[in-house]
Amino acid sequence: MAAGATKADKKADTKADAKADAEGAPETTKGKSSKLIIIGAIVAALVLGGGGAYFFMRKPPADESVAEEKAPGKSAEKAPSKAKEKGPHKAMLYVPMETFTVNLRHADQERYLQVTINLEVVDSVVGEAIKQQMPSMRNRVLLLLSSQDAENLMTREGKEKLSTEISTELRKTLDGAGPNKGLEQVLFSHFVIQ
Repeated sequence: MAAGATKADKKADTKADAKADAEGAPETTKGKSSKLIIIGAIVAALVLGGGGAYFFMRKPPADESVAEEKAPGKSAEKAPSKAKEKGPHKAMLYVPMETFTVNLRHADQERYLQVTINLEVVDSVVGEAIKQQMPSMRNRVLLLLSSQDAENLMTREGKEKLSTEISTELRKTLDGAGPNKGLEQVLFSHFVIQ
């Protein structure tokens, strides 16, 4: 009869489990729905956080006139005046010069300057004129560089002044209209003093 008792116990346990499952069903759906709410809140927070990070970290428009056109409430009269001031954006061309190595003036010791120069020009016509005049231009730059004092070239202002002096000297050899004669600026891509 022990075997009969165990079958009865098993039936009772099975009925009790079924009853508990029927009673526990609302609790498990409540537990599942609360988990879904928590997961939904986490996903929403991540999406909002990502959107906020994008908004604050993105770069402003490169052209201010574009930003003014997109901004609501700005007058339409201001945008055309800025466009007229800037004019159409023209791509510049760059003409590289070979690296220069010269002795600098210095009171106590010998100092050397090694510099690589790129010339920013307005178009290919000026670029070709510079290439044709390159021996004369290199001579002018060499003479100008070798007359410099090492101490003056250590500062940013000294380098900017040298760039302006080289521009002025090179424009003397160019034919062209306007004060720049097609040579916009002199750029240093390598500048070492030893």
